[in-house]
Amino acid sequence: MTTQQNIGAHTFYSPFGKILALKENGVIRAKSIRYARSERYKKPFPLEAMETYEIMDKTPVCPQNISPLLERLIEKTDLEKFHPDESPQFLTITRPENFTEDEKLPVVVWIHGGSYEIGCGDLPTSDPAVWVKEQNIIVVSVSYRLGLFGFLGGDENRPANLGLFDIIEALRWIQKNIQSFGGNSENITLFGQSSGGDAIAHLMISEGVDYLFHRAIIQSAPLGFRLKRQKMSLEFFRKTEFLKDEKDPLKMVEDYVEFLPSFRKYGLKTSMPF
Repeated sequence: MTTQQNIGAHTFYSPFGKILALKENGVIRAKSIRYARSERYKKPFPLEAMETYEIMDKTPVCPQNISPLLERLIEKTDLEKFHPDESPQFLTITRPENFTEDEKLPVVVWIHGGSYEIGCGDLPTSDPAVWVKEQNIIVVSVSYRLGLFGFLGGDENRPANLGLFDIIEALRWIQKNIQSFGGNSENITLFGQSSGGDAIAHLMISEGVDYLFHRAIIQSAPLGFRLKRQKMSLEFFRKTEFLKDEKDPLKMVEDYVEFLPSFRKYGLKTSMPF
């Protein structure tokens, strides 16, 4: 059920709770909805239903070291608009402004790229507003743990691929709640670019994802970089062991960069250390 609050505002009522959204440029956007929480090096856990979800002033992102090279590829990041959060499990839902109560629109879930190292689901370069209006679809943009927090692991104390578990938890949230936004939970397509496409390739062979999505679009995924990287990953894991208990996550991402030059012996795959 949906009700209009006033010009420029909208409220969605979902099993998760009452979620506030904004109308802008022909779309309704429910931004930065927390779909899960996590502790460092632990799998994410889903949240209980909330009474009201407020609109956040800044976009939450996983702590990350901004790469000048990647910035040139995906647009410079305005750090003043983002807030680092070590538990960055948030998603944003964008849907057409004009709809009827019984509509069930196709759903596209956007998995952002950035070498598993930088970015989030809400970068300006991936704003889906034009696509949403043109194709009459819903786009859900997902943020997840990156870098040291989400993809570098090697034992039970620092498990690997926690970022993938975040994405799976997001898909479970979408499956339970998207109908309240006018979406069809039986028509969900994953769409990812670069490392986002690589993540989707992994999700396609993962356990526990049955019926969470139905189609996949993989765009420019660096699949070849997955080969013969075990030795490099193990060295990176061992060299960053001293950072695992660092209380300041921003210091963690500043310090690990010092080790990257020593990995150049492993070739081009060094450009994607995670």
